[in-house]
Amino acid sequence: MSLNNLNNIKSPREFLKKSLGLMYVKKNRINFADFSRRCNFASRGFVSEYLSGKKRLSSDSLQKIKKALKLQRPYPRIFELLVLLDQEELRSRYQTEAKLLNKLCEARSLISKPVSLTKANSKSLISNETLIQVFAASGTIEEGSSFDDLLQRTKLSTKDVEQSIEILIKNNILKISEGRYLPVAPQIDLDGLCAKTGFPDLITNVSKKIAKNANTISANKSNHLFYSAFSLSRSEVFKFKKDLKEAVFEVLDNYQKDEGDIVVEQVFLGAWHN
Repeated sequence: MSLNNLNNIKSPREFLKKSLGLMYVKKNRINFADFSRRCNFASRGFVSEYLSGKKRLSSDSLQKIKKALKLQRPYPRIFELLVLLDQEELRSRYQTEAKLLNKLCEARSLISKPVSLTKANSKSLISNETLIQVFAASGTIEEGSSFDDLLQRTKLSTKDVEQSIEILIKNNILKISEGRYLPVAPQIDLDGLCAKTGFPDLITNVSKKIAKNANTISANKSNHLFYSAFSLSRSEVFKFKKDLKEAVFEVLDNYQKDEGDIVVEQVFLGAWHN
């Protein structure tokens, strides 16, 4: 199942259930108790009771669920609009059904597929961490970023940002609208790209930067650095790496915001054995 399966759902309960299926796809089952905890609900069974029709949402519970839904924009907004259409008592006096349906149509129009990289441009794009940083700083697909925003968020030089913008626009990853730079899609689709597409070069470039700035990085008390070597059963090596990857991605998902005001590029994790 993909995000595209959410596009035409009309029921907020069905939308939420399918969304949770995407959130917990790596766990092979939806953990309703865990999601209720993420929403800070007193009852761990509240989400299940809502999905079964036994409970309705309050304005407060709606906002908590919307915030806890770890899906890219505008999907949480679509869920909110579906709930307002379903529960008239939650609407303000100005939120008529016609206006909500119009807003829902607008939100769905913002949905676009991730940018797919062709073999021709994938190597040069993936191997250049500066391009990735500028894309990460480009904001939401609705509002984008100004040039000053990109400078402030990335802390790169004017020349680096200008060159990155030129390449990203040329490859249809960014576009210009009314003096602002907007990402064509919320993310770049890197799925299925093999190691030959430039990832080894990216590792080399980042590693060189770490080596060059090792003293500064380690002296900064706000940085969290550690190195560990330990033994484990050979049969568990693959599972260890898989679990570590999922744990890191879960933390990243919890904090990542398209509208954020700083790019954290220094998340560099490696787990390997000889």
